[in-house]
Amino acid sequence: VVGFEVMAGIGRSTARHLGHRGWHSTAVLGVFAAAAAAARIMALPAEGVEAAFGVACSMAAGSRENFGTTVKALHCGLAARSGLLAAALAGRGISATASAFEGTYGFLPLYAGKAPAADAGSRPGRPLDIVDSGIIIKAYPCCGNTHAAIDALGAIAEEHALPPDDIAEIAVGVSCLVPGSLPFDRPRDPQEARFSMPFCLAVRLLEGDVKPSHFSDPWVHSADVRTLMDRIRMQVHPELAAPELLDDEFAEVTVTLRGGARFTSRRRTSERTGSPANPLTWQQLVEKYSSCAGRVLDSRAVEESAAMIGELERVDDLRKLTAVLAARK
Repeated sequence: VVGFEVMAGIGRSTARHLGHRGWHSTAVLGVFAAAAAAARIMALPAEGVEAAFGVACSMAAGSRENFGTTVKALHCGLAARSGLLAAALAGRGISATASAFEGTYGFLPLYAGKAPAADAGSRPGRPLDIVDSGIIIKAYPCCGNTHAAIDALGAIAEEHALPPDDIAEIAVGVSCLVPGSLPFDRPRDPQEARFSMPFCLAVRLLEGDVKPSHFSDPWVHSADVRTLMDRIRMQVHPELAAPELLDDEFAEVTVTLRGGARFTSRRRTSERTGSPANPLTWQQLVEKYSSCAGRVLDSRAVEESAAMIGELERVDDLRKLTAVLAARK
């Protein structure tokens, strides 16, 4: 909870600026979250926590240039490792700046290009972020910036017949920050496909869903998928053309058929599937967990672990769960 609150508190005023400047916010904010969580577990005094943040400031890293590669997935692990190391070093007495965030060359001006607000991180009397803003669980195994558009296309497909051969064009309007996260119009491999709006929408239309199995070489090079990708165009929506216009971000999908019929659907980013406003059902969570865990666990282990996770507060010894999770195929 401490790590979540620290990451949310810093991210509230910096995340968009970080993304606009090319930083992967999960990575550069995650190191501070991990440092805070580790410092709490280690029961570091205030000056120790301060030192841990100072060390973490020199470890914050993660470039969006690596989106579409396996390194992007490594960013979270690197942030966790670095945060833990920062706290451990602080616990051993390492010295570090006391102005990691607000200093002349601190995190806020150096990474986000902005001075700290007078009330930065202060939310007296407000619920915790983990309760107030909640947790987003990704419904689809691809870049989160594709999710609202996937939902919007799904809404159209549920109301209208959309035979792939009848589609003349699918136009997607997104915010000005999205194209930098989705640079691959014609992905060459599964990693690039996770950051490709045309690929994700083509799969959604052809398959009715977007699952981990779709991010494989056969799907990336499927003739049907690539034919449909050629008709999908992403552009910045005029209502979302500047960072200051993104308080109510959305994705708008317009499908035009060869006969001239046109259908449009808009989905707010804050209401995409898996968001607190539109949470996954328990069955959807189990299906998501099974599709991921099933790659390394047999079906019995998947079923047993899912059941224990569903009643985690009743598990008298967590070693029972970890024993099941350690039993790889």
